Amino acid sequence: MTDRDSKRRRVVSAAELPLLPCLVALPVDLSSAHWAGSDVRAKLVAAYENHTNGGGLGAPDHEPSLKAREATFDGVQRGEEGSNDVYALGSLLVARSFCFREEWKESLRAIDLALIRAGPVRWGVWFRPYEVLASRGNLASVGIVAKDEKEKEEKEEKEEKEEKKEEKEGERPAYFGGGRTIPVEKDFTEDRFKAEYLTKAPVVMRVKNVNLTEDILRRRGAERLVPVETCDVADKKRSYLCDSWDRQVMSLREYYDDYVEKDSTNGRSGYLAQWPLLEQISFPVPDVEGFCIHSKTDIEAPEGCEKEKGSLKSVWVGANTISPLHHDPYENWIVQCWGRKYFRLYNFKDTSSVYPMSGERCNTSAVEDPLKPDVRKHPLMKDVAYWECILEEGEALYIPRHWWHYVRGVGGGGSVSFWWGARMAAIKEEGGAWASVY
Repeated sequence: MTDRDSKRRRVVSAAELPLLPCLVALPVDLSSAHWAGSDVRAKLVAAYENHTNGGGLGAPDHEPSLKAREATFDGVQRGEEGSNDVYALGSLLVARSFCFREEWKESLRAIDLALIRAGPVRWGVWFRPYEVLASRGNLASVGIVAKDEKEKEEKEEKEEKEEKKEEKEGERPAYFGGGRTIPVEKDFTEDRFKAEYLTKAPVVMRVKNVNLTEDILRRRGAERLVPVETCDVADKKRSYLCDSWDRQVMSLREYYDDYVEKDSTNGRSGYLAQWPLLEQISFPVPDVEGFCIHSKTDIEAPEGCEKEKGSLKSVWVGANTISPLHHDPYENWIVQCWGRKYFRLYNFKDTSSVYPMSGERCNTSAVEDPLKPDVRKHPLMKDVAYWECILEEGEALYIPRHWWHYVRGVGGGGSVSFWWGARMAAIKEEGGAWASVY
């Protein structure tokens, strides 16, 4: 073995590397009839045992983990039921093995691909210990800027933001105005929110600690892989409603280079939209959890109703982005971490006036552009009342469950949404009124 190979094979301290959880605790069932006696199960179990021999404190052989993950590829390609979970298990073993070898980039790549495939909400907690370790090791290995240099950068960035803020002060897009302005509450309390707004009406508040900044995202997440929604620039919808809509996996650096700092690449626009990035990557979280208060409706949800005890967090990053007019099944806070966004909201009781689609897209309006609705096709849009705001950096907007909202980026920006409470459906009752039901 050469000196180079020896260095490459150097292992981290056993005290630093978390032990693997028990197989039965993981969200994958290798005992099912589908996997029983299969080559996939045999290789995964053998690789797992290789990691746990001797109490899991020694360095595992690398090859069994790679072969175990490779054995899951065919099932993933064929779309077999449960194949994403066995792929995630194989990737967990590979990521841990790479951590032992201090091959941080390879470990993070294995983690990212697994979570994009199997879902950060489902698997993120199991990968998190290795993600934190590999992320720390990778940042150290690529030489993240020294403290004094970092402070200098932060000072320059702050000054630049202040200049931009002064330039933009008082600016409003041409389409702003005509609706009811959503109130902005200062010195807001959880008790006031619960008493005056929860389930009743939208409100904007200042967030004491946003925590997540664009600098943190770009500096610490540059090489991390994310799924980006893309569509043809020529398609005015610029959303998941486009026929040209697709999803591509790329690094955050590539996404910024191709779709944020430039409006498009090769005739395509991009949006990192509704992705649980905070479950995938150990970024700091905006401090609004205390305002994710359960209403009486949530508390009284029957057994079997899908209910979030905490919150489902999604990250939204892009430039001049559009989210079509739609509603969500949960209560919602959305925090503007940087940049600005325009929001137009319609009361749930006015659902018929915004023309919901039928079938699977019943939570989305058939009105393509609420800013300039075709009143010949959708005459009720002419007189329906709406609320609006420009959500500024450091502010959070509460959107009550099932309230319709259209969102448009005013330049570049990044947001985090927090869904919480009971998942409910919107139905039209016999008398024509709309109601939320479990």
